Amino acid sequence: MGSTPGAFRFERDVLKNGKVDLLFLEAAVNDDTNKTEPKAIIRGMEGIVRHAKTANSLCDIVIMHFVDPGKIEIYRNGKIPEVIQLHEKVAEHYNISTINLAKEVTGRMDAGEFDWENDFKDLHPSPFGQNIYFSSIKQFLDYSFVYDPVNGKSITSEIPAALDKYSYSNGILVEPKPPKQIKGWEFVKNWKPENGKGTRSNYVDVPMLVGDFPGKIVKFQFKGKCGWYCCSCRS
Repeated sequence: MGSTPGAFRFERDVLKNGKVDLLFLEAAVNDDTNKTEPKAIIRGMEGIVRHAKTANSLCDIVIMHFVDPGKIEIYRNGKIPEVIQLHEKVAEHYNISTINLAKEVTGRMDAGEFDWENDFKDLHPSPFGQNIYFSSIKQFLDYSFVYDPVNGKSITSEIPAALDKYSYSNGILVEPKPPKQIKGWEFVKNWKPENGKGTRSNYVDVPMLVGDFPGKIVKFQFKGKCGWYCCSCRS
């Protein structure tokens, strides 16, 4: 979903499941395709990192940059995609490893190893593309996470000062239930689509504030540094 919604969902969707020792983090595709502003990209990505490190200072994090047609074109023009530059800025600040799969896939296609249309096929990779990702991640782990059962010790490090003091490190999801009923809107505790369309499993049987017409505004009061919302109206 991108770094901003990821930061606000991190507590509910990740930390609720228990202690996290190793976190793989990818938002380069959605941060770009969602046209996320650079400031929000930094705040979102840093928010996830700081939230994870605050919950467990021993948590190792790997930031990945997945490939899409836009990134391929930028790399072929001799430039680095802005979203990757921003994610790398966060990674460098927190001494986090990265795997640049966008650059690797572009280089290997240009070398004639495989192509996009017949092999990789989509930014949601084919099984062939998924295996490329798997192989690179496996190689990274083989080199980076070598454990010595006798002398190996984890090192706790201090979390550095934030790049942006308004990073979404305390982001949480709030149930979309206004204190008073709003005309034209209905709070549905366990929402399911009524039009028969497919959806992701974590988008059904969840609380929704539903409006049956486009353009209607909902005002929501909160206390904090930032508000982020996702709205889907049925017309």
